[in-house]
Amino acid sequence: VTAFRFGRNDGLRGSQLVAFQVHTGFELADDPNGGCWGTFVDCGTDASVHGWRAEGKTGHTVGITGGYWWNHYQSFMLNNPNLCMRIGNVEMQTNGGPVIDAKACHQLLVTGCRIGRSMENPTDPFINLQAVNSFTMNGCVTSTLSPVFSLGKDLKHAAINGNVFEKSRYARILIDERSKDADIVFSGNSGMEPLPSNDASGKAK
Repeated sequence: VTAFRFGRNDGLRGSQLVAFQVHTGFELADDPNGGCWGTFVDCGTDASVHGWRAEGKTGHTVGITGGYWWNHYQSFMLNNPNLCMRIGNVEMQTNGGPVIDAKACHQLLVTGCRIGRSMENPTDPFINLQAVNSFTMNGCVTSTLSPVFSLGKDLKHAAINGNVFEKSRYARILIDERSKDADIVFSGNSGMEPLPSNDASGKAK
C-alpha cells in the first residue's frame, strides 16, 4: 500500500501529510506525462517500510523541508537517474537498510538533518550513494549505530562539508568504489575517524 503517489504536477504544495504503517509513504511515480515539480513541508512517515520512493526515469524535482521519516527500511529509496531532490531540516531514522539509499539520482542535496537508527547495523551505511551525478551534504548529524557512507563507482560529484559524525566504532566509509574521475570532497567534518577497535565508547548504551 502506498499512502501518497505523485505524478505530473507543476507547482505542487504539500504540507502536514502523514503516513502510518504502510508499505510506502510517498511515491514519485514513473509518469509518461511528466514529472512532479513541488515542495513538501512538515510531512512524515512512521512504522512504514519506505518513507519516500522514486523509481523509473521521469524527471521529478522536489523539495522536502521539516518533518520526520521513521521507517523500517529506507527513509529515502531513490532509483531514478533524472530525479532532483532537496532535503532540509528533517529527522530521518530506520531500523535496517540505508536511511538514504540513492541507487540512482541526478541531484541530491541534504542540509541540516538528523540521521539515525533505532538499532545497530554494521552492514548497511546511513547513506548509500551509487549512480548519483551530484550530491551535497552539510550541517547534518549522524548517530553511532552504523557506518556512514558507501560510495559507488558511478558517483560523479560530491561535497560533504561541515557535518558531525558522532563517535562510533564503525568506519565512516563502509565501501569505497569511487572512480579515479570522481570529484568527491570531504572538508570541515567532525568525527571522520572511527574509534579504535578496542574502544567501546561509541556503542550506544
